[in-house]
Amino acid sequence: MAWYYDGKVGRFNRVDLISRNVLVKIIAWDNNEWDYCNRLVEMVQVVHK
Repeated sequence: MAWYYDGKVGRFNRVDLISRNVLVKIIAWDNNEWDYCNRLVEMVQVVHK
């Protein structure tokens, strides 16, 4: 199972991109950390392309 963070609505959506370990790390941040989440997800997406 893989996920990405949708900062526009502040929730996680399932996609075939990143590992559950990354999901857990991203979930640790609250809604005030959207920028951090999005930057991390962008990095991961590049690595997995």
